Amino acid sequence: MVERLQDRPPLIINSYPATLGEFAFGIAIDTYLSPRTASRALWLAQQEGLTAVLLGQPLFAAELLFGHRRSGAPWPAEVILATGGYVMPATLEQALERELAAAGTRLSVIHFYGAAEVDAGCLLARRAGGRLVYYPRGEDVSVSLNGGQVLLARQQEGGIWSEPFETGDFAVENADGGLELVQAAGTKAALARLELWTRDEWLRRTGWLAMKHGEIVAQVRASSWPTAPEEIEYYDFARLTGMTWLDKPRWFDPPAIE
Repeated sequence: MVERLQDRPPLIINSYPATLGEFAFGIAIDTYLSPRTASRALWLAQQEGLTAVLLGQPLFAAELLFGHRRSGAPWPAEVILATGGYVMPATLEQALERELAAAGTRLSVIHFYGAAEVDAGCLLARRAGGRLVYYPRGEDVSVSLNGGQVLLARQQEGGIWSEPFETGDFAVENADGGLELVQAAGTKAALARLELWTRDEWLRRTGWLAMKHGEIVAQVRASSWPTAPEEIEYYDFARLTGMTWLDKPRWFDPPAIE
């Protein structure tokens, strides 16, 4: 993946709802979470022959990429999705890869893990066999486990290390030192449901879930309309749950709607 960034700087499309720092290695465009701006940036990358690096949380990044595909606009040959904030379902990653491949674009996904109190992107992972195994990004980051809880520290100026920060997340270490995050029971159950979704279901649904009369229901995209009992129209779902792309989906405890 890195070799694709050697000849020309990438076009970095920032659609993350928080500050991530500077991007001296490329040409940066901040979308301010505007799908129209993100789509125009992808088009610009195609026109200039640049690799596009899209930064965003999983569900919103998917919204941008699926939306660009629906628009029929041109695609750059290469798109790298750098995503984090919460775990991306494997079926969503597969749906994105296939949808972009149909447009003639190669998609690569890098999964990041960090904490605002330490730094963004402290750990990174590529999906292997459906699993995400995270490793420190470099020697400036230290990761350890305390009772299973992930502790992060970062080397600061002068070689001084910050105090280990308790992230509140839990993980297990594999044989070669990589970490696999342990999801809370509610999130694990939601992810198990999302891992059953097909490419067509991801094209129609955002990935946001809620509880209605004791059953899980899913928000459809603004471009679609409910066709099944377990689907809720986009704006009805947002009105009833307060959903916004600035927040993370409440997979651990889906909101109840009437």
